[in-house]
Amino acid sequence: MRRRISVIAVLGLLLSAGVVAAAPVALATIVIGRSAAGAGIVPGQSIDGIKLGESGTQVEHTLGTPTAGQISGGYLQYYPPSMFDGEIYFNAQGNVDGLSTASSHFKTSKGIYVGSSFSAVHKAYPKAKYQPTAFKPRYLTPRYILTSTYAGQTVLTVFWTSPVGKPKVVGIEMDFKSAVGYTD
Repeated sequence: MRRRISVIAVLGLLLSAGVVAAAPVALATIVIGRSAAGAGIVPGQSIDGIKLGESGTQVEHTLGTPTAGQISGGYLQYYPPSMFDGEIYFNAQGNVDGLSTASSHFKTSKGIYVGSSFSAVHKAYPKAKYQPTAFKPRYLTPRYILTSTYAGQTVLTVFWTSPVGKPKVVGIEMDFKSAVGYTD
């Protein structure tokens, strides 16, 4: 299980409880868009134009030097004022196999963004599978999981939601299913 899942889940709990008021300072998975052209989420494919399957070399060429991490270590993090601020995960071959964001700067074509309500996610993506907090002990927050195919692989797009207060999206991530070892 990757560390970013727990980071987003913990942020959701803290935001819901009102403990974290300045989330951009608190978390490495907040995104600031490079341009209107790249500033979006395509479920199962990309965040801000960074695509699943893309080479680490291409990511660094596009985004520049990361704030933390290295491709050989499996991840890169970009913090403000970087062009992209989020987490990008790589497989052993150095290709992107996961992306995540906790930024409200990005929307899907159906208008879903960090801050969207539970009901908005369900309405926009009725095929997304809802998993409550108690689904598996290792997951801290409820979420919607949208399954799709990209580049010949199954992709999971996860809309992490807050378990406290009015349910809303606190993070969005996507991974090749094979990269996270997910089982139903």
